[in-house]
Amino acid sequence: MRDRTISPSGGTAPPHTHTLFEDAQAIVTGALVVAFGIMLVKDAGLLTGGTAGLAFLIHYATGWNFGIVGAVQMALDCAIVVAALAIVEPRLIGISILGAIALNLVVAVYHSPGRYLGF
Repeated sequence: MRDRTISPSGGTAPPHTHTLFEDAQAIVTGALVVAFGIMLVKDAGLLTGGTAGLAFLIHYATGWNFGIVGAVQMALDCAIVVAALAIVEPRLIGISILGAIALNLVVAVYHSPGRYLGF
């Protein structure tokens, strides 16, 4: 790993590192934006990829409430995180868990039939 990076002015500057709080804040913010995007995709009747796509397929195939299917998505996310424990450093695992919790909570809590009055 390099000790210094090249700045836009051509000189060198020390590399910028983020604190754990800054990383967590960015992950939660990003997860919330993605969760709202998933809700928009779901309301449009479309599919997405990844574990959210699998949750959509289960929802469409079974007719289960998407909030319940969010629990299935969370279980899939947990299985992926457990598998990553063998190869990824614990700090990154913790940040990934925080992001998965934020995303799945928004999907599970804020989507229930009759909550929205779309015109």
